[in-house]
Amino acid sequence: MDNTGTIIVCLSGGKDSVALASLLDNFRQKHPLKLVAAYFNHCLRPDAEDEEAWVKTFCKKHQILLELQRADVEAYVK
Repeated sequence: MDNTGTIIVCLSGGKDSVALASLLDNFRQKHPLKLVAAYFNHCLRPDAEDEEAWVKTFCKKHQILLELQRADVEAYVK
């Protein structure tokens, strides 16, 4: 956490990062802090679009600010 009371959590959509984001969401109910989720879609897997949509829905439901970026990594390395 920085001195502004902001925590940035890397949210992949996997069980570990979702559990951490949920824990931090519960924590901020009692402690004033700003929670930001960072998500990067590498566009590598067939379900990448669905995962990105799920992360967006999760963040909206929990009122977590989402910083999202995407890049076609495979095309970039060619």
